[in-house]
Amino acid sequence: HSYLPPKTSSAQLQRYDIQPVIAYIEEHFCEKITLQELSALTGLTPTYFSTLFKQIVGISPWNYISSKRIDKAIRLICSSECQLNILQIASECGFQNSANFNKTFKKFTGITPSEYRTNRSFEIS
Repeated sequence: HSYLPPKTSSAQLQRYDIQPVIAYIEEHFCEKITLQELSALTGLTPTYFSTLFKQIVGISPWNYISSKRIDKAIRLICSSECQLNILQIASECGFQNSANFNKTFKKFTGITPSEYRTNRSFEIS
């Protein structure tokens, strides 16, 4: 039997300040981040924190971190000054291996990093 926390009202959500978590992610998204680290910033259990984060932000903590990493990867891929290869970009953006980077990149953009680099007509948002 799994535990399901009771529904959290919007008034209850407002009393939780996740800004320190957002700030931490903004500063450290290229590093290894654990759910325990993030939940410790709020004083909540990892499971409840994850549920609460999704209710407040609209996506899971992992998808939020991944979106930050992919945004940085896109900027690096599109940068004329960046001479890094795809594996180096993956590492620079916090991905542990190229397979995970390629899978996550395709999930967010619909194409692989190499395809993105080849087709420079994409806009950076």
